[in-house]
Amino acid sequence: MGVLERFGLRKSKPITERYVLGVPNPYLKEAKADWEEEKAPQREWADYEKLYNEDGIVKAAVEQTIAMSVGVGFETTCEEEQPKKDVDDWCERVGLDQLLIRITREMLIKGNCWTEWVKLEGGIFGLQILPTNEITVKRDEKGNVVQITQKPPRKKAIDFKPEQVIHFRWEGQATSAYGGGMVKPVYATMKGLNDFDKTMKKIMKRYAAPKIVWKVEGSLEQKQKFRSEVQEIPEDEDFTVSPDIEHEVISIDPRGRFENYSEYLTQKMQIGLQTPLLSYIRNATQASANSMMEYFRMRCMLIQRYLKRKIEREIFPRVLNIKEVKPDTVVPRVQWGIGKIAVQQIGLTGIAVIAQAGVLTPKQCIELLRALGLPIIDDTETPPIVRKPKKRSAEEQKLMEMLIKRFEEGVK
Repeated sequence: MGVLERFGLRKSKPITERYVLGVPNPYLKEAKADWEEEKAPQREWADYEKLYNEDGIVKAAVEQTIAMSVGVGFETTCEEEQPKKDVDDWCERVGLDQLLIRITREMLIKGNCWTEWVKLEGGIFGLQILPTNEITVKRDEKGNVVQITQKPPRKKAIDFKPEQVIHFRWEGQATSAYGGGMVKPVYATMKGLNDFDKTMKKIMKRYAAPKIVWKVEGSLEQKQKFRSEVQEIPEDEDFTVSPDIEHEVISIDPRGRFENYSEYLTQKMQIGLQTPLLSYIRNATQASANSMMEYFRMRCMLIQRYLKRKIEREIFPRVLNIKEVKPDTVVPRVQWGIGKIAVQQIGLTGIAVIAQAGVLTPKQCIELLRALGLPIIDDTETPPIVRKPKKRSAEEQKLMEMLIKRFEEGVK
């Protein structure tokens, strides 16, 4: 400490660096990790929600992703009958399939969705979605969540323990407590595209009705009187002036080319949303459309896999009153797609026999093979190889009839 600081004439600056010459600062007692200082982007979440409600392209992309991922429904499988029955009854009573649609919508728009365990009518526990724009997360120095706080406007804050809330998080940084979502990467691009749309409307209006500069000689009162007369002229009516008044039309050159900028913004939006909307596929070739749909299908499978793990690890054990999930703990599994279990029971051989019998079209067989998890691309441009069916024996015919009957029962 210098002389001025000793007599209080000048305050010394506190050392705020966490490390001094590579050594931890012993004078900085309140040093915190980066994740402790992270703030919830609540204002950004509100902007993303507003863009989703006002922009048709963003809304269509989000809803199409929801329809392809969780809109197909799910079934449960389990080695024991009673846990499966208990879980199925609970899913039906709380409407888990509809709740997953709302959770996925919130998760894709804002990157986060917090659901609270609440007690419903009849004494059962259910899930209630919390308002994302009011949530903040507090973590300790190791990055573990210690508290979740809801701060409603003009009301007292509500604190939750981590076990009281399930956090659905999508596309966030590894060290962040919050997710990103689908709207965040395209928010700035969509604002630019909307601003471009507003500007083009002004340009078109100005081109249709260009501005006119009137050159009037005389006093200020005469000019103001002429201005008021011009402004009172109804539309689509002629206007007569004296010969000493001149005018000049400010026209816009319609040869200005804005297509490149518009196409640039549109391509950024398509890449950011990662969703093949119908307007894109309409102008694409068959091969390009198949590639886009295959990539989009894999993206939806990522969402399904994430939700499957969250349901099996955080929802079903709570429903079955399982406090700790061990490797040998029996917990029902989620299978996306109605009728998928019946297809798995038939197997690859059964599908081949049914296809050879001509019961299903090639496209229907491809969908069944995809239900088994095989990454098959539907290339309709390449004609299939048609082989003449060989004569079957009595045992093969009996096997085929049995498989077809089992398939029909599974579909029903």
